[in-house]
Amino acid sequence: MGDAQLSAFVFTSTAKAYTRANLNPNLAWLNEAIPVVVNEASTCNAYSTGDDIHFYKATQPSTTGQPVRQCQNTARLSDVVYHEFGHSLHANSIIDGVGAFDGALSEGMSDMFSAFITDDHGMGRGFFMSDAPLRDIGPSTPLRWPDDLTGEVHDDGEIVGGAMWTLKKAFVAQYGAEVGNAKARKVFYGALQRSVDIPTTFAEVLVADDDDGNISNGTPNMCLINNAFGTHGLADPQVTLGLTPPARDNFTISMTINPPAGSEACANAATVQTAEVEWKKRDGQTTKIVLDGAGTSYTGVIPTQPAGTIVEYKVSVKLSDGSAISYPHNEADEFYQFYVGDVEKLWCADFENGADDWTHGALPANRDEWEVGRPMGLAGDPKSAHGGQNVFGVDLTLDGMYRRNAQLWAESPEIDLQGKTNVRLQYYRWLGVEDGFFDNARVMANGAKVWSNYASPTETMNGKDHADKEWRFHDIDLAAQAASGKVRLRFELDSDPGLNLGGWTLDDVCIVAAAPAPTCGNGNLDEGEACDDGNIDDGDACAATCDLPGTGGDDTGCCSVGATPGGAAFLSLFTLGALLRRRKRNN
Repeated sequence: MGDAQLSAFVFTSTAKAYTRANLNPNLAWLNEAIPVVVNEASTCNAYSTGDDIHFYKATQPSTTGQPVRQCQNTARLSDVVYHEFGHSLHANSIIDGVGAFDGALSEGMSDMFSAFITDDHGMGRGFFMSDAPLRDIGPSTPLRWPDDLTGEVHDDGEIVGGAMWTLKKAFVAQYGAEVGNAKARKVFYGALQRSVDIPTTFAEVLVADDDDGNISNGTPNMCLINNAFGTHGLADPQVTLGLTPPARDNFTISMTINPPAGSEACANAATVQTAEVEWKKRDGQTTKIVLDGAGTSYTGVIPTQPAGTIVEYKVSVKLSDGSAISYPHNEADEFYQFYVGDVEKLWCADFENGADDWTHGALPANRDEWEVGRPMGLAGDPKSAHGGQNVFGVDLTLDGMYRRNAQLWAESPEIDLQGKTNVRLQYYRWLGVEDGFFDNARVMANGAKVWSNYASPTETMNGKDHADKEWRFHDIDLAAQAASGKVRLRFELDSDPGLNLGGWTLDDVCIVAAAPAPTCGNGNLDEGEACDDGNIDDGDACAATCDLPGTGGDDTGCCSVGATPGGAAFLSLFTLGALLRRRKRNN
């Protein structure tokens, strides 16, 4: 089995030289000795720890007469060695606070790294003692996202590996072998450094292809990239259509389409077919309104609601390829909200002059990373404050992520509420936290929990992580907690040993007093009601909603907190991510 040691040395040296010559000659990791372990006491596998790489010995003949699946010593297979090297290359190439290690992403990109060296889309030929590949990123029928997802990282990785292989072929067809392969390697490595999962690779490939730092005017090969990734279901129409989260002006919801220059000419690119807003009163039934489209603008109006109402809504855009995009893009909190009516601000913290009247800490104590400052967009955090310059959040300057195995908290001063009723917390947040089954973010008031992130009922690999991608207005009723005449706020986060994200980022935190909500049907004409005849029946002079029949609501309008779903700042599609801890990567 000594040839396994020699083979692994040669193949690892080849991968190292290829990376230095074609991907990143300045990668410091390449200057280090890379431990390679061969002939490990198992079979039919290999793995990377993120640095060193390990290979199993060949299957031995059965001594029991039972059939045994025959596997080659994996150190003898060049593309298996290249693949495992690719995992370690991925782990050491990620830009901290921008990219992340995702298992399926790394499997597909490592298959593609091997394919660059061998120029063969079949990976692992000889693994089972035959010429058939272990995996194939260039099958006759392309795999598509999400149709062909299985939940197994090697299988799912073949989708992004296939997109990269299709793109490589397209580059070569367009520019010839030398230039085409160079362009393919450039965008591959950019995606390796910056992607956080498979769906984000499309945007990162465009960023790597860009030639002037302005994605809004297109990239040199936008259509070619769109076609290649579209073949595998990975072209992101939010990028090619220039979609941004909807804007709100009182009850009017609007969306603008601003595609990058040249993208409208891309063959087979998806286009917007319809857009609709789905809205409800908090805890009420939803109603859909189709937005009127005119050119690049879509607009619709939610019926005016009485003062004191919490309106929640989301916008769905349906595309010509049958897919749909929803805003907010956060499956753990899928409705925007706004408060209808005037409020009196009793206390606010905008953090422009620090947070000296707040206290904060952590267990263990050395994991307290709360700080005031300008956000830098690390690990999915915002790039700018909601208002002013500063925010208050967890780790704004290092890598952007909360620590593992920690309990974090930040507590406001005690706020005097004597004589005040209908008290509410209204603030803006940008929160990134793993599914609540694992990590828990909470808002506390006087020691009572008044909000927490969504928690799946059981452990699942496809949990609903809470990942805000824009500033989100959040209203919480504090009437019960404020009855004592004072309130103290506390923002908490508990983390486990696994995935860690961006954590809390807070701005414009206010305690307000609101006018009482009108009571339809009490016979009194409360503020926000067009009529009130003492009942909640339709068919008479006043509708069951205390609107005049046929009007759909009072057209006088009213004030509301926050003019848009998330303020002025939106997270770039190209800087999403949180660095996942390194785990063993199997072949």
